[in-house]
Amino acid sequence: MCFAPIRGEHWTASARAYHWKAVKAAAGWAGSLYLATRHFAGWYMVNVLELPSEDVAIALGHTDGGELVRRLYGHRDRDRALDRVALAYERTTVNTQMRLV
Repeated sequence: MCFAPIRGEHWTASARAYHWKAVKAAAGWAGSLYLATRHFAGWYMVNVLELPSEDVAIALGHTDGGELVRRLYGHRDRDRALDRVALAYERTTVNTQMRLV
């Protein structure tokens, strides 16, 4: 997705751990930087790019049809969700005129 080796194939677990260990040390992060980055990527795809959870699941390598994304990664940001709802209503009122008779 974002971090691919030069040849383009997926990293092995040991190669991934080797590279993430260096990144983690440089960032001073005590937790799993790899998992934090995956979580952010899932959140970003759901909330900013507004991709469906099924598509995000495929991008993250999941095979459960988006269930894990909806449960762990894909929780909607409250403010962004309310902004989308307000915008949807604004678009509707521009295109639809209601009159009382």
